[in-house]
Amino acid sequence: MSTTSESGHAKNVANFEILISYCINFEERYNPSREDLKIANLQALLTKTKAALAEHSLKVVAQNHAISQRQEAFAPLKSLSTKLVNAFRISGVDDLTVARAKAINRKIQGKKALSTLKRMKKETPEEPIVTISTSQQSYNYLVEHLDALVRLLASHPEYNPNEIPLQIPTLKDYINQLKTCNLAVMNTHVEYAGSRSTKNTLLYHDKTGLLDIALDVKAYIKVIFGVKSYEYGLIKGISFKRRDI
Repeated sequence: MSTTSESGHAKNVANFEILISYCINFEERYNPSREDLKIANLQALLTKTKAALAEHSLKVVAQNHAISQRQEAFAPLKSLSTKLVNAFRISGVDDLTVARAKAINRKIQGKKALSTLKRMKKETPEEPIVTISTSQQSYNYLVEHLDALVRLLASHPEYNPNEIPLQIPTLKDYINQLKTCNLAVMNTHVEYAGSRSTKNTLLYHDKTGLLDIALDVKAYIKVIFGVKSYEYGLIKGISFKRRDI
């Protein structure tokens, strides 16, 4: 979503509009047999491409907003998770249960979490050892880990803090907020990807995209009027470049 790239797309469209203006001014002398190069079809392609660029710009803004909202929502998650574990630790639950909470927190923090829990599990062989792989830091995993931590806290009546931000209903609301923000990013990304595909097809599709059509229009003018003609001199400097898409 480079700003430079997007401005490059817009420059191609603007130059295409200039090229069409020259073709119109050539009047009946501009008379290609190929349908794609006729004035009406050039104008139709211009209109569709302008609309696609405008639509894509809106989708970029929407996605960036959703990403920003998600980042803001997830920002306190790691510190909150540590605070929850500390509150859980002093609530009176046993050490093994605290170790489980710490293991989940280490996932949230992006750390390996074998040592303490594994040592505790060795002392209670009737329960399987829970191994924890390398960090799982995607937003989906973060939500899953926090949900697992909150479910663990909720399963122990000893955990009953007076502080509202640490209470189970508040935490469940926060988890729902994270899920909503994450879903918004995924949904806006789908829309962004669709608008990007449409834009790229109109601009750069082989043979039928604006770029190739523009180059063919210039080639037609060069053939009809001649490489040294005044008419070709008017349009030969109008540049069209394939941009990062």
